[in-house]
Amino acid sequence: EDLKTQIRRFYKGVMLDQVRKNRGHNVVADLGKYHMIFQGNPGTGKTSMARLMARLLYRVGVLPKDDLVEVQQDQLVAGYVGQTAAKTQKVIGEAAAGVLFIDEAYRLSQGKNDFGREAIEQLMAAMNEPPGKAPVMIFAGYPTDMQNFMAQNDGLYRRVPYSFDFPNYTCAEIAEILDLMVVQKGFALERKLLANGRQRLARTIETETSPQMRAMMNGGLCERIFAFAKQSLDARDDPEHPS
Repeated sequence: EDLKTQIRRFYKGVMLDQVRKNRGHNVVADLGKYHMIFQGNPGTGKTSMARLMARLLYRVGVLPKDDLVEVQQDQLVAGYVGQTAAKTQKVIGEAAAGVLFIDEAYRLSQGKNDFGREAIEQLMAAMNEPPGKAPVMIFAGYPTDMQNFMAQNDGLYRRVPYSFDFPNYTCAEIAEILDLMVVQKGFALERKLLANGRQRLARTIETETSPQMRAMMNGGLCERIFAFAKQSLDARDDPEHPS
């Protein structure tokens, strides 16, 4: 099932629950539990989708704000015994009105000490609170690492009702992202690259990059391509009359 279908189904469910609640129906059992797993390789749009999710949940009335707080392990875990709970709780408090996006969340279980476990327990305690008192939490990372992380933390997994899979981008999708990026930066690609739905651009990306590179970088590959293309343009351009 593709990501757009997953998101549409989630949105429909949230909307229906809000309507049911507004009409006086007793749907409090699971209402308010919107914690999620975003699993996918780097550059597949997980952070961008988290921002959209924060705005969506705010727009439908689930969250009081559309704030997104992004953290990784080092912003939750302290270096000494007894400090991690307070550090994690401080982040939870800062994100309480919106969404807390925990990137590379699986790293919380990969340390040699129990500090990561302490952070997980603090997060789990907050996950029982309704939105507004505690943030909606999104745990993100590589698919295999996230599956192992949740398998090792069944208490956490039980509190996360939604999981979204972010597939690698196709060459056509990378071409589309690159085209948009180039325009946003004030440049333009050659028209022949954009003809017939950017087919030539997509073929060039496919032949000039490896499957491993595309899987490792996805949308991030566009920044690299743009940088190289601009360097080439600068090398051949006339300083008196730049393109």
